[in-house]
Amino acid sequence: MIPPSARGAFHLPLLPLGDDILPLAAFLREHYRGPHRARAQVPPRGLILRQAPFAAFGVMPAFCPHHRLFTAKVATFAPGNGAGPAVNAILCVFDGVSGQPLTLLEGTQLTNYKCAAISAMVTDFCAVDNARVLAVIGSGVQAWQQVRAVMAVRAIAELRLFSPNGAHVADFANRVRQRWPGHLTLVCPGSAAQAVRGADIVCTATTCATPLFPPEVVAPHAHINCMGAHTPDSREIPPALLARALVVVEDRQTAVNEAGEIHAGALEFAQLLSLPSADVKARLSVFSSTGHGYLDLLTVAFVLRDRRVCGGPGASVREATA
Repeated sequence: MIPPSARGAFHLPLLPLGDDILPLAAFLREHYRGPHRARAQVPPRGLILRQAPFAAFGVMPAFCPHHRLFTAKVATFAPGNGAGPAVNAILCVFDGVSGQPLTLLEGTQLTNYKCAAISAMVTDFCAVDNARVLAVIGSGVQAWQQVRAVMAVRAIAELRLFSPNGAHVADFANRVRQRWPGHLTLVCPGSAAQAVRGADIVCTATTCATPLFPPEVVAPHAHINCMGAHTPDSREIPPALLARALVVVEDRQTAVNEAGEIHAGALEFAQLLSLPSADVKARLSVFSSTGHGYLDLLTVAFVLRDRRVCGGPGASVREATA
């Protein structure tokens, strides 16, 4: 048994990623429009679940011949972790040709960076160009990534913030005011339904396993990023909403396995990006996120490509020529 004094003693340094998520969003869009996703190998993630108290341990491996990388994200989710983070992750990176280990990266930071960039990419493609009202349900780390994502691609004038954990709302609102001073009208409604009613863009990032609001409050043109808790039988948003919306997922099989058969007709990113964006923006759309190892690999490739942080001085991730 690990002694209490040793628990939490392992830390990896954070990378200087900065606040600009749009270059990564463009990098992801480019790769999903090209042939590289079809050549990648991404097996289903492995999961171990613990009950009472709940925790999850997952491994997400991937291989991309274009970037010549093997990656595996190893992560835990422990929502009852008190003052500590609910998610902890490490990304293991190996050379895809020689098999040699290249680096270990702090995975929680990269996951947040990735989630913000993905949401920016999808929101930019799906949300109406003149979107002005954003509703965010949640007040944790993932909710913050959603605000970053939407603010990067739309000129939001009004942010409505509601959280099932009301104690965090004031701190979250203050953080928003500091990050975007003078840009927003910030409103904290008394319910999720009030926040969502008529909003152009809705982001949900909670641990709720039951719908947060009724379907009738959602605007016909709204785009929703659904980033929080999910099981095959439950999701943060009403099933009736998913049934009538254009649903987008990272990987269809993962979404069906982990978030239910209602995702069987969902579009993957490559399919979405092949459609006319104007047609997508004219209808209700939902990005129902479950995560996928290929996106972690692409984020690693993007970060290491320019920073030369793996393999010692002067080393960098190599891209194949085909």
